[in-house]
Amino acid sequence: MGDWKENPEVRYREGYEEGAWALYREVEKFLPTPVANSVVMWLQEQLEPWRIKAQESAAAGGHPTKILPPRILLP
Repeated sequence: MGDWKENPEVRYREGYEEGAWALYREVEKFLPTPVANSVVMWLQEQLEPWRIKAQESAAAGGHPTKILPPRILLP
């Protein structure tokens, strides 16, 4: 495949992460502080690395595997 940025799995993960952040911004004001903190931590510590792993794999010429995004467990 050409440019790694055109890899479908990379694009899917980027869109998924962007959508998760957009959803969080819309509902943030309605969430209790502990839940909001848990969501931000999940976005930063689990979802972002999931996306980056696909980018790194595709940039190295590999094909990122299609795996589900990490789950979030709310308090």
